[in-house]
Amino acid sequence: MIRKAFFQNRITVKQGSELLNTSLSHPITFIEDDALLKRAFEFADQYGQPRTYDTQYITLAERLKCEFWTTDQTLVNSLQQKPPM
Repeated sequence: MIRKAFFQNRITVKQGSELLNTSLSHPITFIEDDALLKRAFEFADQYGQPRTYDTQYITLAERLKCEFWTTDQTLVNSLQQKPPM
């Protein structure tokens, strides 16, 4: 998202670099397992998503019982079109 914000002239190179450095200073835990990928696939099918990229984040938030935030308005709109099963 940082690169996209720079590309769209919403931030400067300096701001982008500072944001990237701040992001990289936080610990990152990678979580990938079969159950998560299967649930993301089901979720993508349920909501008519062409890829599981976004739904992997959604299902991880579901698993961790935390909020999912996104600036992807297209994703938000697609999720609002169908009630959860």
